[in-house]
Amino acid sequence: MRLRATIPGLLLIAIPSVAWAWPQRRDYFLDPPRPGTFVHADAFTVGVQGSIEKRVALEDESLGMFHVRASALASLGYADVAAHTDLRFAGLLTIGASAGYRRVWQNFSWDPGKTENTREVRNDKLDDDANPRGPKVASWPWYEARARLVIPLESLWFVGNAALRWESPGSDGLQDPSGMPQNAFDWFHTNVHGPGRMTRLDATLFFRHQSFGAVGPTIRYMDLPRHDGREREVVYGLTFGTRPGFSRKDDLFLVQTLFDFRDREKSFGWHVSVLHEIPAFIMVIYRRSFEL
Repeated sequence: MRLRATIPGLLLIAIPSVAWAWPQRRDYFLDPPRPGTFVHADAFTVGVQGSIEKRVALEDESLGMFHVRASALASLGYADVAAHTDLRFAGLLTIGASAGYRRVWQNFSWDPGKTENTREVRNDKLDDDANPRGPKVASWPWYEARARLVIPLESLWFVGNAALRWESPGSDGLQDPSGMPQNAFDWFHTNVHGPGRMTRLDATLFFRHQSFGAVGPTIRYMDLPRHDGREREVVYGLTFGTRPGFSRKDDLFLVQTLFDFRDREKSFGWHVSVLHEIPAFIMVIYRRSFEL
């Protein structure tokens, strides 16, 4: 959704690719991108996103590339605007930072240790006029520093991401709509946590082929503030990407699933409709890019 975990890394890696010939490879999104100015239009599971990006090669494209991007997102539960900058070295290592502002209009937050913020409870309250605790609408700034490593191994490609993220708190705790509430549902990561520092690590090992795209297992680790302390969360899943060919070039279809197999707190994952029965994050994205 800023489109979350491994997925945002993949979207940055590859649209559009360095060079293309008709027909464009189905797995092109894993290749280094080409310089230029591009507009990206995304439709995903519960919303839409638009962004504009400038890419500048560092003297020689083989040495690296500098990316600057601005994005705006609107979804079922929140809206987000952000600015991003990334520096890629030799197509393998990328470091970057983002700053943004989020407005949540479907806020689900409870006093830590009292009502559990479970999928079932959120589903029951989804259509209520008032949240049981905390403001119905909340807004706050967020900041992120990140690094990404890509290791090509013939038909196997490893993509790893590390991010340090800060979600700003309000000055008046749970009831303050000017900061992230305590024990709140995060529409971005589909988990429950409070404001402050978060660490996210994720990795995918792709098997890629030009005829179908790329697919591989994904793991995500997070260290986050929760229940007046800190907790660790590990989820597993699968990521698949391909060029569907709805346009002549530079379109992308991505699916990522993540599951909390332990599901001890019944809080991870989507709570909308029948999805509240399973501890799952399911993200489906279609992107179309246009070169200016």
